[in-house]
Amino acid sequence: MNKYYVTFGQKYRYEAHPVLGLVPDLPDKVLVLWAKDYESARAKVFKFLGSSFAFIYDEKELKSKHYPKGEFSIPEADFMATRHRVKTAAKMKRELNA
Repeated sequence: MNKYYVTFGQKYRYEAHPVLGLVPDLPDKVLVLWAKDYESARAKVFKFLGSSFAFIYDEKELKSKHYPKGEFSIPEADFMATRHRVKTAAKMKRELNA
């Protein structure tokens, strides 16, 4: 398995992400996921986030200086508030790291 990083656009600093909710420092973080290849990583991201992300990088491509807050942790998102969304978050975390 390879480690991939999902980044988010600057617009999510001021507006709620459609899946993750309002996370003002989201553009300063990366969401980490594990997949066998880039195509699998992309499929996982689209399954859960649709097209609401900026880029997917592998470890060699990521310029971490642009993401000073480090890795994005799924539980930080305010979509954890409801039971349905908690189940979705747990499933997302399991599948992104499978």
